[in-house]
Amino acid sequence: MLGTSGIISSATSSLDLLMLPGLSSTPPPPLTPTPTPTPPPTPADGPADLWVLKDAESNGAGGIWVVSASGWPSVAEKLHPAHRYVAQRYVRRPQLWDGRKFHIRAYAALFGDLSVFLQRRAFLHVANKKFTPQQGAEADDQVHITNCCANSFDADAFAGEIVTILPEEHPRAFEGMKRILASLVDAAAPFLEAQLASTHFEYMGVDFIIDEAGDPWLLECNCPPSQDTATGLPHAEGVHDAVIGDLLDLVVVPALTGGG
Repeated sequence: MLGTSGIISSATSSLDLLMLPGLSSTPPPPLTPTPTPTPPPTPADGPADLWVLKDAESNGAGGIWVVSASGWPSVAEKLHPAHRYVAQRYVRRPQLWDGRKFHIRAYAALFGDLSVFLQRRAFLHVANKKFTPQQGAEADDQVHITNCCANSFDADAFAGEIVTILPEEHPRAFEGMKRILASLVDAAAPFLEAQLASTHFEYMGVDFIIDEAGDPWLLECNCPPSQDTATGLPHAEGVHDAVIGDLLDLVVVPALTGGG
């Protein structure tokens, strides 16, 4: 059966549960925006001054720099004039796994009727080195970069592909992810109005950092995400198989059998 959380309605920014076996029929509380925390003062060029800069033309952790104001000139020399870049403020107090920074790779599908399905199962992608809130211009990629493609080169340090059940192990983050996806669809709605059928969909890998309070912060959407695993282990392949199975059950089978 479909392993999703439900449908996020962008039109009302509310959550309606999809009634499937094993899911509660109790409606959730109204969704409210997650307040942006106010960081305490930190020294200049400290953790609060760190930014993540990413080349929009790259993937697999290519073209990523963790920079501070003092380190910016050296990075600027490496930028390609024809490329586009995204700068995000560093989440300076991330939640840690075994003392290391991680991000969550979750899977979602956005449909032509602006409904969104979020898969309960996800991966934790973990940095290779213990986290330290480094000061200054230099930043160790193995402390900050959590991309498994970049980190799997070091078999001794690589944590592997860790499967998590979001509503059970990260319930606060899971609810926050729903709110973020609803806001994302609201923002994209003017560009999606020309969809010809409700069965048109975009399959996405959505990456989030969780802070120490348990709140998620959206890093990026990958459309579509890679279906390869870094390890090829059965538990990792099983997540990808389950996600594709959900899409087949939700879209392809009804279309072929006349049920949707």
